[in-house]
Amino acid sequence: MPFEIALEKIANPRFRSAITKLHQFGGWPTAKVSYDVSKIISDLNKEYKTMGEEHTKVFKTYCKVDDKGNLVPASKEKASQFCPYEIKENKEEELRKKVEELMALKVKIERNPLPLDILDSVKLSPAEIEALDTIIQASS
Repeated sequence: MPFEIALEKIANPRFRSAITKLHQFGGWPTAKVSYDVSKIISDLNKEYKTMGEEHTKVFKTYCKVDDKGNLVPASKEKASQFCPYEIKENKEEELRKKVEELMALKVKIERNPLPLDILDSVKLSPAEIEALDTIIQASS
């Protein structure tokens, strides 16, 4: 049963950290479980990369670029919580809206969520389990 996940979740630092922990874990009970985990992580990372590319397109539309086409980093005074680049004049609200729309998009991962019980041997904190909730199937 495939699952959906918002891009905002995929980009969340706590989620990224927990995914990395799963990826580095070497004690999965079977090769099949290890394979399933690696495929889910691979799919999530592809979506994360695509999201980054889409962010760049949005930033290049609403932010200043230099003569080489590179985004101009914002100074400390002009730094924004949602954008590390210098925003074109009167474009901040439009940019914020576009970034929020992008982050709200949901993508479908064509894999089954991970059964909660296979995570027993992985030392995950409650915060990490909460971060991973979208990709975990609770036992019934």
